[in-house]
Amino acid sequence: MLYSSFEKYYVVDFNALEEEFLGTDKYVSIDKKNYKTFSSKYMQLFLSICSGIDSLAEEFCSALDDRNGKKTKRFTMLQRFNQIKNEFANNIVNEEIKMFFNAEKICIKPYAKFNENSCGDWWQDYNYVKHRRTGEVESTNGNMYNYELANLKNVVYGLAAYFMLISLVSTFLKPESTPIKSQIFSYYS
Repeated sequence: MLYSSFEKYYVVDFNALEEEFLGTDKYVSIDKKNYKTFSSKYMQLFLSICSGIDSLAEEFCSALDDRNGKKTKRFTMLQRFNQIKNEFANNIVNEEIKMFFNAEKICIKPYAKFNENSCGDWWQDYNYVKHRRTGEVESTNGNMYNYELANLKNVVYGLAAYFMLISLVSTFLKPESTPIKSQIFSYYS
């Protein structure tokens, strides 16, 4: 993966998604109190963000394979995540993204609930929204549907995870590069 392609396809994508996300604040305040708010716009953002994460994770893992002179078969995000986690000595699980918005600071650990056997809660929610949108959320006895998982909290966590992954890949591809810029997130690995 060339740094120029990475910038063109992933950094630009992240910036566009972040800009779209910030535009939603006109309708629903970006605030923890609104984390359960869902909408078709959040669904669009959530699907796009997670698709970007999935694609970048696969390309990054292929770059790791090329560097290490081996090919690894990866069919799931869990396999990609475990390879990335191993590359960074498991720190990615404990790493924190700071989100600054409307004079508030929120600390997010987007990969905290990912482990050897399971992708985290927001990634599982993404798969429910993507594959079984109108199905019922199992734990709610028919009181909630999977499309409601396309909510503000999952969009925030997904966008923070995308920013973290972009930051890590940027440092891997070009260690002397300046940190990736975000309008609302900061991360220093």
